[in-house]
Amino acid sequence: MYQRGAWSGVLVAGSTAFDTLARVERFPTEEEAMKADEIASGAGGCGANVARGLARLGHEPRLLSAVGADFADSSAKQALEGDGVDLGRLVRVEDEPTAAAMMATDDTLQQTIIYDEGATPRMRELEPIEAELGHFAPGEVTAYPELMAAVDRVVYDPGQEVFYRPTEEVMAPLDEVDVLVVNEHEAEQLAPAVGGLETLADELEGLVVTHQGGQHVYQSGDRVELDAVEADVVDPTGAGDAHCAGLVHGLAEGWQLPEACRFGSVVAACAIESVGAQRGLPTRDEAQARLPGAKKT
Repeated sequence: MYQRGAWSGVLVAGSTAFDTLARVERFPTEEEAMKADEIASGAGGCGANVARGLARLGHEPRLLSAVGADFADSSAKQALEGDGVDLGRLVRVEDEPTAAAMMATDDTLQQTIIYDEGATPRMRELEPIEAELGHFAPGEVTAYPELMAAVDRVVYDPGQEVFYRPTEEVMAPLDEVDVLVVNEHEAEQLAPAVGGLETLADELEGLVVTHQGGQHVYQSGDRVELDAVEADVVDPTGAGDAHCAGLVHGLAEGWQLPEACRFGSVVAACAIESVGAQRGLPTRDEAQARLPGAKKT
């Protein structure tokens, strides 16, 4: 039996990865080579991105993830620890590398991604931790039902897992979920399995569907439309994770879901103005200064 709410911090579960980011004019056609205009490397992984985002906003999140031996001396580890992420519950795998993602972004800001999951499946070895609030990002979703059961309030963002895992695996944790976050393409993929978005929304505390122009927020039978926050977009990598960090921050602060989602949009807008998933993550003050109606100083 779990002692519910034994820890008041924010728990984040999901992948940790090393990112390689390429900028190209356009994507190559079949059997065509394409020269990259820029190449950059950075810290990534959906769980790590959200955890660091929350740390930048003033929290001390605890990250549940799995990493390889190559993580120990990495700049990614230093950055997470430096911002205050608790890495004490990571599964450390000696015979697998940390996950790696290779992203190519074209001049229209569309992306294609190649991903090596590395140590991530070993998240199945994680032990549940009691917490009041938890965010579950793409990672090893088969481990999530048990991990979620120890958390009072659960936010779940299955992300790209929707497209390459069986739907029943992605949906299995839903009995433990309070707020589900998906983008419009993921929502379209899941809708037939749940009898439509409205049906799904009725079974949850909240459903958030993001799209290019903003987000739909379903709660208590109502649907609220929120516009996107203007940004000078440099790189879309990690936008969804940044949004979730802001959203979870808002819930931790006791805000209503639409208000939390609005703050998530601000955090995402800040993040996509820099190259990489984590470089542009704002502090709380920086994000609040970007809120619509904030006083200019």
